[in-house]
Amino acid sequence: MTPFSNILPLPIYRQRLLGSTHPVATSHPPSPPPAYAIPVPEPTFWAQWTRSSMAELLSSPHTLKPRQPEEVWTVFGRLKLPAKHKDFVHQALWSHLPFCQRQSAWKPLEVWCPLDCELETLQHTLFSCQFLVGAFDIIDTAFRSQYQHSTSVKSLLQDDTVASLSTPAGLLGWSAVHSNWQIRCAKKSNLFFPATWDKFCHRWFRSISLWNSCPHYLPISEDILHWFRSFLQATFQHESVPASPPLSTRNPPPHLPSTN
Repeated sequence: MTPFSNILPLPIYRQRLLGSTHPVATSHPPSPPPAYAIPVPEPTFWAQWTRSSMAELLSSPHTLKPRQPEEVWTVFGRLKLPAKHKDFVHQALWSHLPFCQRQSAWKPLEVWCPLDCELETLQHTLFSCQFLVGAFDIIDTAFRSQYQHSTSVKSLLQDDTVASLSTPAGLLGWSAVHSNWQIRCAKKSNLFFPATWDKFCHRWFRSISLWNSCPHYLPISEDILHWFRSFLQATFQHESVPASPPLSTRNPPPHLPSTN
């Protein structure tokens, strides 16, 4: 009789141990043919990625225009604002806000503002969105009635960025733009969000109150900030407008450059 060891094929592990040259029944696919060796790049290929060559490449002149003049970034660096507010202003100055027209390359059907269904450009987002018209009018009414300013906040934000980052009226204008952007983002993510004037006023008032609650985040005079909060609250509640804060050398009045 023929032993079973001569009939059945050896397992693969016994074949390896015994060094058998007989074919082994296995379910593994045949081994692929040996691949060609990967060509080794020339030394000059790696030499172009040295620190000196990369530094020279990054320091070479480019064709991109600066988003803002140098003095704007100097004033922005000294600005005292909460982190979220300052980051928003930085994105706005750098034109990096995710407004719809900027994302039209991969979202071609979403180019309209979720608040007023206008074409959402950077200019629309910062100066003419739904609630900004009323907010700018409140700021103009407050400061013109007490300090006789001739420049509107919208013109200040559009034409004089340095003054908008260094005057009380300009910073209050930026706070209104930030509050309007928060309402816009809430409406963008949830179509059922009630984007109303009351919602905007609540967020704007809370944003200004955050400055007043933390002395480290007090970009303007405390007297002027308290007066404008009272003015804003009286406007929302249709009450009598409070008087302006007393002028002093310690807390000078806000300055808006004249167009003359």
